[in-house]
Amino acid sequence: MFKPTLRSLALTLVMSTLLPLAGCKKKEAADKSVADTSGIPPGAALPALQTTAAKLGFVAKLPADTEAFIQALNLPAHLEAMKKSTWAAEVNAFLDDKTPAPSAAQGAMPDFNRALTELSGRDFFVSLGKGGAKVLAAWQDMATINTEIQYVTMMQGTLGVSGGTKKTGFELMLAQLLSNPDLLKRAADVVSWLEVPPMMIGVQTDKPDQVLKELVPDALLSQLKTKARVSQVTLRSGGQFNLVEGTFAALLTDEIKKALLAALPPENTAAQAIIGKVLEEVQKKSFSLTYGSTEGHLIVAIGSTRPNIEFVTDPAKSLLARPDLGFIRPFAAKKLVAVAFVQADVLQAMQNPEPMQPIARGLLAGLQSSPMFGPMAKALEPKVAELATLERALQSSKLTAASAAMWWDQGLHLEMKGGQSPTGLQAGKPLKFAHLLDDPDTVAGVAYHGDPEMTGKVRKLVEGWAVLLHTAAQELVKAGFGGKDG
Repeated sequence: MFKPTLRSLALTLVMSTLLPLAGCKKKEAADKSVADTSGIPPGAALPALQTTAAKLGFVAKLPADTEAFIQALNLPAHLEAMKKSTWAAEVNAFLDDKTPAPSAAQGAMPDFNRALTELSGRDFFVSLGKGGAKVLAAWQDMATINTEIQYVTMMQGTLGVSGGTKKTGFELMLAQLLSNPDLLKRAADVVSWLEVPPMMIGVQTDKPDQVLKELVPDALLSQLKTKARVSQVTLRSGGQFNLVEGTFAALLTDEIKKALLAALPPENTAAQAIIGKVLEEVQKKSFSLTYGSTEGHLIVAIGSTRPNIEFVTDPAKSLLARPDLGFIRPFAAKKLVAVAFVQADVLQAMQNPEPMQPIARGLLAGLQSSPMFGPMAKALEPKVAELATLERALQSSKLTAASAAMWWDQGLHLEMKGGQSPTGLQAGKPLKFAHLLDDPDTVAGVAYHGDPEMTGKVRKLVEGWAVLLHTAAQELVKAGFGGKDG
């Protein structure tokens, strides 16, 4: 049989990703023809903070400088109701049929598995604290460089220029960095900016102290004490937390650093200097881990400095009191499934204005490493640079703070405000086909008026890719792949 823990997680994931399509719409105040499904009268006064705070969970307990937040609400009740549906029965039957029986190895950690069972299907929240946007931007840059390296490696493997020796993923990445000084310098700069993001996770449980003991047994705590400073912190509200603080030198020891540097080619002194400096910077970076329980929730917080785990007691000083959160307060009376908020700078940090460029640059670098395809890469390089400009033109829409509420009422509904401005859409015009979205048989649909200017930008990007592919085909013919007749 499929384990109850995994079944709950699977149903939660499916519900949160697929069912919103049944009733989600984005609010656009300028478009009067779109029906308002929120049930909130236009111009209605917002409910009092004290009234809504008790129904909206930890959003009324986090400090006002929290930069992003998502919380699942009333999840056990929603999951229980969903399990009674025919759809859930069919999903469970499918999972039971396709999932192998648990092995002995899966039962080797009974306390840990029991803790996960206790936490599955419970209300939870995830928050990003002050300074999180800056940290996420650095991790986004690191992901961009990693994508570029992966596509260099993939192209070299396809062309057979990576050598016949089997290498690990780390060895392949290191080889690319050593062969590309510019890429190595960019990666080194990004690593110097990386920090542990200021994040907090909370999960509701009836037995927080017991679950915490099972997740972090005494043996693990003893190991932590050998790597970092461990102390205890008592909150003003009465909760007691363990605080683990240290630097990454405890993980990246001098012995490991010396071994890594010794593995580098001795003649590449420039790379050795750059990588040596990066390793020293990583060793100096600090980390902090805080875990404990309060108000029926298991709380875990991380960061490069000591996380702020003092919760707000006055809702007027909490995240909920921010003007951007006023949008979700009227939904407190509904059967909420989740609420969320993201600052504009966090949204910006998670975006890559040139999403296809890392792939294109990686493929080009792979081609350049081949004597046969080097000329082709040189011819394609300016075309790829032109695509970067066209991509940026499409990513020029303004970002604002976004808030959202999801609730259940004969289907799953989602209302959003803010986020990415509807560039490419013309608001204020009657939507001829908007009524089709209200048809009960409609699973998903979009009705909008396109903007000719944005349509033109999309067309230019498509044409740019067509020119790139055409140029690539011409270069392949020049290289002799077209046969004797071209």
